[in-house]
Amino acid sequence: MLLEVRNLTKVYKRGNQQIKANDNINFFVERGDVLGILGPNGAGKTTLIKQIATLLIPDQGDILYRGVSLLKKPEIIRGRFSFLWEGTQNVYHYLTGEANIIYFAYLNQVPSSVAKRRCEELLKKLDLYEVKDQYVFTYSAGMRKKLAIATCLINDPEVVFLDEPLSGLDVLAAAELTESIKSWVKEMGKTVIIASHRMDFVEKVTNKVLWLKEGKVILEGKTEDLKNLSKEEEYILYLRNSTKAREKLRKYELQLKPDLSYMSSSWRVTAMAVVIGMLIILTLYAFGFFIASLGMIFKRVGATTSILEYLILFFSGIVIPWNTMPASLRVFSNILPMTWGVKALESLINGGNFLGSFVGLVVYTVLIAIISIVTFRYAMLVVKKKGEYAFY
Repeated sequence: MLLEVRNLTKVYKRGNQQIKANDNINFFVERGDVLGILGPNGAGKTTLIKQIATLLIPDQGDILYRGVSLLKKPEIIRGRFSFLWEGTQNVYHYLTGEANIIYFAYLNQVPSSVAKRRCEELLKKLDLYEVKDQYVFTYSAGMRKKLAIATCLINDPEVVFLDEPLSGLDVLAAAELTESIKSWVKEMGKTVIIASHRMDFVEKVTNKVLWLKEGKVILEGKTEDLKNLSKEEEYILYLRNSTKAREKLRKYELQLKPDLSYMSSSWRVTAMAVVIGMLIILTLYAFGFFIASLGMIFKRVGATTSILEYLILFFSGIVIPWNTMPASLRVFSNILPMTWGVKALESLINGGNFLGSFVGLVVYTVLIAIISIVTFRYAMLVVKKKGEYAFY
C-alpha cells in the first residue's frame, strides 16, 4: 500500500462556529493508481490534499506513506510528491518554456544532464516541444497548464497531485488537456491523485474515485462502477390542466418545461394559439379605445390613464403571473379578458384543457369591446357638444 489516509478530520473555526472541512475520511492508494477526488466547491478536496502535502495538520487521524506516518516524518515526501494547486500555474511568464522546466529541475536538485534529457522528453510528451523557446506569456492557457504539469514531473516524483487542473480553461483547451493528461498518465505509470468537480474529466483519466460532500466520503470505488451514478435520468410527465400540480412539483426543485413537440405536429393547436393571440391583441385595442375615450371626456388624464394601463397589464398576468398573486387580487384579475387569454395560452402550451379559459376570453372580449364602443361614442358626443377636438 503506497498511501493510506486514516480517520482524517480537519476542523476550521469561524467565530463560535466549527466547520468540518474533512470528516473522518478513510481511503488508500496503491502504486500506479489514478485516484479522482470528486465533489462540488467547498466539499473539502483541497483541504484533504493540503493535509497529505503536510501543509495542514489534521485535527484527528493519520496519513501513512509506505507505512510511515507523515505526521511524525513529513520530510520523507520531499522530492517524492509533486503538487499542482488550483489557481497556480507553477510557471514564470518571462522565461521560455524550456527554461521554466530546467529552473524547477534545479530547485529539485536534479543533475543537469538528467534534467536536460527529462525536459526534452516532457516537452515532447506534452506537445510543447515546438514552442519550447517561446516566452510563456505568448502561450495559451492550456499550454501554460501543460507546462505547469511538466514542472511537477521534472524531478520524477512517485506521486503527482493535480488540484482542479481544468480550472480557467475553455471547452477546447480542457478537452485537449484531458487527452494530454490521459496520455502521460498511461505512458509514465505514475500514481496520480486528481481533485476535480467534473465527473466527465475524472472518468476519462482515473481508475478509482473518492466522492466527497460536505467533508464526508459518500462514495468510493472503481471509476467503472461509479460511472452510471453520474448519468441523468429523464422522466417525462404529461400534466393536463395542471397549474396546481406544477406548483407542487417545483417545491421538489424539479426542472419543469413545457413539451412543445406536439404543437409542431398539430396545425389545429398552432391555429388556436394564433386565434388566442389575436383575441388578446383585440382586447388591448379595446382597452386603448376605452382609455382614449376617458381622455376625451375628462381631458388631461395623462398620469391617470398611464397608471390605469399599467394596472390592467399587472392584473392580467402579463407582467406578473396571475397564479402568484394573492387570492384577493386574483378576484379582480379574473374580470380582465387578458387574464383568460394568458390562462388559455398556458393551458394550450402545457397540453391542458384550455376550452374554459378560451370561452371566458371570448365572452369578456366581446363585453369590453361593447363597453369601449359605447364609451367612445359618448365621448364623441361630449366633444361635439363642447365644440372641442381631442386626440389621444
